[in-house]
Amino acid sequence: MEIPQELKTRYLQRREYDLREALKLLEQARFREIEKMGHQLKGNGEVFGYPEFSLIGEALEKAAQKQNADFIKRILGAMEGFLYRPASLDSSL
Repeated sequence: MEIPQELKTRYLQRREYDLREALKLLEQARFREIEKMGHQLKGNGEVFGYPEFSLIGEALEKAAQKQNADFIKRILGAMEGFLYRPASLDSSL
């Protein structure tokens, strides 16, 4: 099933919000909420055509379970890089 571009765009906008929210949660050491966010990403990334988010979500979920703040920061950095990569890279995928 092909996901309409409008829905993909909204999905990415929500991930931008998630990124900002996860950084706030990390500052507050709210690992359970980060774990939930990671679990949701793990489940919905593939559905919207972004398997990278499923991988990021899985790593985020596991890091939050271990309360590994340093690794969570690295994962969020990878998420940020994926979100803000040049659009020309998307067209070549």
